[in-house]
Amino acid sequence: MNRLALIVFYIALSGIATCNAISAESLNQTPTVRPELDSLGREIVKAKCQNPKHIAIKRVQNRIESTITDEIQTISCPKAKIEIYKAYYFSPPNELPLNLVINKPHPKMLKQLSIGASPDSIRSKLGFPLWADNDNLVYQLNEEGPSENTITFTFVRGKVSSITWDWSGEIY
Repeated sequence: MNRLALIVFYIALSGIATCNAISAESLNQTPTVRPELDSLGREIVKAKCQNPKHIAIKRVQNRIESTITDEIQTISCPKAKIEIYKAYYFSPPNELPLNLVINKPHPKMLKQLSIGASPDSIRSKLGFPLWADNDNLVYQLNEEGPSENTITFTFVRGKVSSITWDWSGEIY
């Protein structure tokens, strides 16, 4: 091999090694924004809404004590749909968030992660997703909690149309 070809080969090899190191580093990185998103979602669920359009209650058997009946409450609000697990095993009953779906901008949500944001904007703030397809980017909310606790950004025509928090991993 001539000297020029050897130099080009070395430069290409160095670039590949650097790209691999950067990719591995970004995969293992959990941006601090995710715990803030977890807290914001829980705050929205706890506040519920002033004038719900509809409240549905489903009674379910408590997993710890079979003689106790708990509730799954679904609250439809103008800007969100909230699902809460109300555990009557505790006194007073404990309300645990299950799901939250928002389809309108929330004032406390970062604009780069809000309704109307692009997939590139989401990726630039949150990094590599746990799972992705053409219509969704799914991220684990934080490293400390169950891996099933996720936030999903759903896209229509290249813009975020809804954001779903899922904490069902804490209940089931």
